[in-house]
Amino acid sequence: LDSLSGMNLQAIVLVSDGIYNRGANPYLAAQNSPAPIYTVLVGDTSLPRDVSLRRVQTNQITYVNKSLPVEVVFWQNGFDGKKALITISKNGQELARESVTFGKSGFEQKANLTLVAREAGDFNYTVKIQALEGEVTARNNQQNLRVQVLKSKIRVLVLSGAPSFDRHSLDFAGEQLKDYAFTFLTEKGPGEYYEMGFNEVKLDSQDLFILSGFPTRFSDAAQVRTLMQAVTNRRVPVFWFAARSADYRKLSAFEAMLPFQLTSRLTPLENQFAQLTAGGRLHPVTRLDENETANDLLWKALPPLEIYPQLKPRAGVQALLALDDREHVIPGAAGERPLICYAYRQNEIKHLVFNGGNISSWQFQLQTDPAREQFFSRFLERAVRWLVNRDDIQQIQIRPLQPVYNVGEAVLFSGQVYDEFYQPVSDAEVIVTVASDTSRISDEMIAEGNGFYRQSFSGLPEGEFTYRVEASRKDKPIGTRSGKFTVKPFFLEFQQIPANHTLMKQLADVSGGTLYRPAEFLQNFPGKKLESRVQYASLEYFIWNYWYWLLLLIALLGTEWFLRKRWGLL
Repeated sequence: LDSLSGMNLQAIVLVSDGIYNRGANPYLAAQNSPAPIYTVLVGDTSLPRDVSLRRVQTNQITYVNKSLPVEVVFWQNGFDGKKALITISKNGQELARESVTFGKSGFEQKANLTLVAREAGDFNYTVKIQALEGEVTARNNQQNLRVQVLKSKIRVLVLSGAPSFDRHSLDFAGEQLKDYAFTFLTEKGPGEYYEMGFNEVKLDSQDLFILSGFPTRFSDAAQVRTLMQAVTNRRVPVFWFAARSADYRKLSAFEAMLPFQLTSRLTPLENQFAQLTAGGRLHPVTRLDENETANDLLWKALPPLEIYPQLKPRAGVQALLALDDREHVIPGAAGERPLICYAYRQNEIKHLVFNGGNISSWQFQLQTDPAREQFFSRFLERAVRWLVNRDDIQQIQIRPLQPVYNVGEAVLFSGQVYDEFYQPVSDAEVIVTVASDTSRISDEMIAEGNGFYRQSFSGLPEGEFTYRVEASRKDKPIGTRSGKFTVKPFFLEFQQIPANHTLMKQLADVSGGTLYRPAEFLQNFPGKKLESRVQYASLEYFIWNYWYWLLLLIALLGTEWFLRKRWGLL
């Protein structure tokens, strides 16, 4: 319209279905139109009869035998009061179903189904709403859903160097942890155990090894070698509980992979107290309460332990608990405080070392403290969960809903944020940044509950884009995720079929024109005499702004005077 504003424009004829998908709102342009707009509406204004599955939302990570809620959003037109069946299936086998009754046409509805995964792995599920007779298409009646299912019953093998209260406390705490299957082997003699034979345990099915004062100087060398080879080959995490019965020189063949330096027999130093380190306040194993102050209180004034100063950690460990030297000082010790609990990673194997005996006091002496009666069980559970959790699963499960978008479509980001134990985080601050070669935009995602977050970006031009999702909780980073998506050219008019009668009438009314159907246009246009536009324009020139013309005029007059005088004409 701007390019035509200077012409003798008497009318504008717009033939369209009224669906716009690019640029500014045409209604705003019509308000400033230099001529009346006569709109000719083409296309069908009625919505086709259809049922559509709009969105499917669920946790992207779950556990075996745990109920998984699935929210299904659907839409329909022309089937008010009808019933349909929503099903969830895997490889053609139906796993869940829900009957729904359609409400008013044109409005979205929700249905909630429950899915229970019976085995671990990555699975594709098909969510489908029943196709009804008379639908314009059934292609939009189903969507695929991908869920990662983790093992819920974690198998833990506990090898103890000798019967003790510490071994009993592990047994007692293990019975309280219903999602864990503990198997105990307590050494009786060389290669012999009280509970069962070593070969009766399937090492290849264990998710974690807990070595409590094991191996000892009596341990069978072949069994120790088999155990450590399982750790190396399968990358099984290990939880080490130091005890005076342990003789770690038995592990000399595997010294390079150990989280501590080999030493002589351990000599205990009794009545030592543990103190939470700065790293321990942030680590998921020792962060028993999300409130930092409450967590500090849980770790204060715990019963004393016996520690083993000879057990030196390797470089690169992460300290979680250290000796509280304000209450006890090791005679003749200098330098850094001995560590009581620390984490270590090497070759994708996780290690957690607890360099303290008499830990049974944390189990039994705290039973009279209501705030800490479950202290040891909670500590053990978080330690085991952290050790067995896979690091290849991202805690940020937010991404664009599709890798390729069309020009004019809103790019929608959706997904969940998880903590270190893959539980949804509902109070995180999540920022998503979208960037191309020429632009960069960021926005905070909207929390929807149960750890879900959503945000959209509209009006992105054609091209390649990168994105970065950053999540934090109470100013503590949770993680990041990055990736790419593409916006490609597309004819969006094929995505919205019904003609927009309302917009076409508004364009005509606001500009002084008339709305026509094609047959009416041929018969009645223009309906009134079109008037020419009269445009007045005035121009002003200020001579003093053109001094060079004045100099030229003086030069011409001077030349005329000179010639007249020379020729005697004056």
